[in-house]
Amino acid sequence: MNITLADKALLRLIQLISTMRIREMKHIITFLIVSLAITIIGCKQDKPANNNVTITGSGTLVSQNMELTGFDTVEAGLHFDLVIQQGEQFSVIITSDDNFIEFIDVVQEATTISFGLRPEYAYNFYNTTLRAEVTMPEVAGLYLNGSSHAELDSLVDVADFVAELTGSSSLSGELEAESAALNVYGSTYVKLTGSGKRLQLDACGNSITDLSDFYVEDAALHTSCASTAEVNAAGRIDVDATQNSRVTYSGNPALGEVAAHEYAAVELESR
Repeated sequence: MNITLADKALLRLIQLISTMRIREMKHIITFLIVSLAITIIGCKQDKPANNNVTITGSGTLVSQNMELTGFDTVEAGLHFDLVIQQGEQFSVIITSDDNFIEFIDVVQEATTISFGLRPEYAYNFYNTTLRAEVTMPEVAGLYLNGSSHAELDSLVDVADFVAELTGSSSLSGELEAESAALNVYGSTYVKLTGSGKRLQLDACGNSITDLSDFYVEDAALHTSCASTAEVNAAGRIDVDATQNSRVTYSGNPALGEVAAHEYAAVELESR
């Protein structure tokens, strides 16, 4: 009969245990129990608490004022509904269901505030309210993702406005800006009124951008991936349209560099 190294090690361990005194045995057993307990506790700590709990809104709304200052950019995702306003004082007021509001996570990093939800829970958004009213002296940027929506409440005298939309987010409202840069991707929707001197638009992914009532002097557009865009420019318009995208313009602008390829179209709007 062949004895392997593992068999020899096991036999040696049995011999060692058989020669131990009772007191030594107790010490070893105690050590093993403590080690096992520490391992179990560590495993529980590594596992997120309440990860199987689903939070559903109660329908009773409450509001909370967040003490935040020094920001000019807002970011939101999920199903947040934002109202962006200009004012002399900073203000952030969130409104949600009374059993939901404690899970809203508002974080500020430098000059950007972000709206989200605590990650260790699951959420049911049916009939749940996630709303925020944000007021700031200067509005520089807005970043939306998920199914979030933002309403610009008569923003005037804005220097350089930047907005980026992804997912199925949407943006609407009134904007008066020196320049506006809009990056719209995915199944997003933008409809703005107001005016600006310079417009830059990058659109892709079935997005819809309606700027027919947003009057600008000059516009530079890049559209692709079956996106559609309507612009109203009085100065010069430059367009690079590809991949089944469609650009409609009005305002009688001078045509600069205009290219339409891969079944894209650039045409004058007929009113």
